[in-house]
Amino acid sequence: MVDYQNRKVPIFTGINDAPIAPTSSSGGNISHFYDLFNTLIDLLQADISTIESAAAVDYSTDITNLQNSVTTLQTTTGDNTTSISSNSSSITTNIASINTLNTNFTNLQTSVTNNSTSISSLDGRVTTTENDIIIINQSLGGIAESFPDPSFFYLDLNSGSDSNDGLSAGTPFLTLGKLIETLNSKNLPQSLSINVIGTITETIDLSRLTTLVVRKGKNNRASITFTTNQANNFMINHGGELIKTNPQYPLRIAFTKCDFFADGEPLKIINSNSFFEFVPPCNFDTSASNNEEILYGENTDIKFQTFGSDLVFNNSNSADLTSAIKLVNAQGKFEKCTVNDIGTFVIADERSLVINTFNSHVMTNVTTYYDLRNNSFLRTNRYSIFGEPEIIMDGTSTMNNFILFDKTLTKPPLNSSITLIDNAPKDYYVDFNGWSGVTVNMTYELYADGDTLSSQNNKLAKGRDLSINFSGTTSIDHVVLGFHLHDFV
Repeated sequence: MVDYQNRKVPIFTGINDAPIAPTSSSGGNISHFYDLFNTLIDLLQADISTIESAAAVDYSTDITNLQNSVTTLQTTTGDNTTSISSNSSSITTNIASINTLNTNFTNLQTSVTNNSTSISSLDGRVTTTENDIIIINQSLGGIAESFPDPSFFYLDLNSGSDSNDGLSAGTPFLTLGKLIETLNSKNLPQSLSINVIGTITETIDLSRLTTLVVRKGKNNRASITFTTNQANNFMINHGGELIKTNPQYPLRIAFTKCDFFADGEPLKIINSNSFFEFVPPCNFDTSASNNEEILYGENTDIKFQTFGSDLVFNNSNSADLTSAIKLVNAQGKFEKCTVNDIGTFVIADERSLVINTFNSHVMTNVTTYYDLRNNSFLRTNRYSIFGEPEIIMDGTSTMNNFILFDKTLTKPPLNSSITLIDNAPKDYYVDFNGWSGVTVNMTYELYADGDTLSSQNNKLAKGRDLSINFSGTTSIDHVVLGFHLHDFV
């Protein structure tokens, strides 16, 4: 640093050491000027020394830390190089394994093709065998004659007799076996009624019945009705297969005035191409040991119909049921049912079709109406159920061709119509399931063209526009509107 001290003015005693400051009447002397100058030099010297001291920084520690970081980075780089080499070896091994899997898959495809050929050949032999059985039955005279149309049979499981003819209330059969044996002796007519007293405790095996009624549509098939002429319902009480039918002769089978009790396991209708109706009064219940459902239908068509009184499903013994009814690759039509103390009414699985129509159900302690799984479909004209939480759908299933529709609006205009759907491609039932966003006291109204959506029963007709109007002095920064669109049937 420059030595500023040798720039000071020397001061000598008695010569220039008596400074006189200037006043309003005199100009002062040169000694006063010398004093001010030397004082300035001292102050400047002190400030510069302070600045130099503050500017001195020791970077030695930082340099050492940086050197250590470089060393660590070099070590990590070496480790990564080793890992890359190891991964390359693993990739090579995996490629070899994939090639082996490809070879195994090719072999499996060949085996599947061979099995498919064998199955096709077996199907052909089964068809031939079934045709041979029909020819044998015809040769034996098994279906040479038909019962008169209509026909009536009577079964009294308490006091009938198998020596009776079963043709009147006074001459009923005693056993289900005798009734079925008699029905197997001739072709079924267009209409057959079976009047039952008592309790059936076994599968109703109609797998050998035949008919000459060959008409299109399930409403024109030969029909069998199980009923009773008693004040109290007759009963079906057992677990397992409820009924078997002949796959060559589809029927229309109805149960009415019957109480069903699933003892230990569901009552099942499996792989039947017949059409089944349950007509009130019918009641369904189960034993406590049943942990599945009361009624199970697979590859079949079932209808629960009512015109006034309900079909009633109870859980009187507090069984741990998965549902009241389960459908697997089946069709079920439900018009009106009462369900008590069963968590789920219907499980529809594996491409099942559920039709809910006509009247609302009556539910007590039921959390789920319909649980749709694995590409199943619900069709209904009871639009009130769309907004209820009791309908469960997995990602593959749908309800009235259910569509999710969301619309995001940023700073939308107030007091004017904003189009959400322009020229609807079909009739929709619009279920508004809520909104989210940044708003203050948001008020709105939905419209189908010039009519409020609520006045149209939430129906958006084909060709009309769905719009919204934000009214008042509401502040809206942005808002997301959520809708469920359902085909209107």
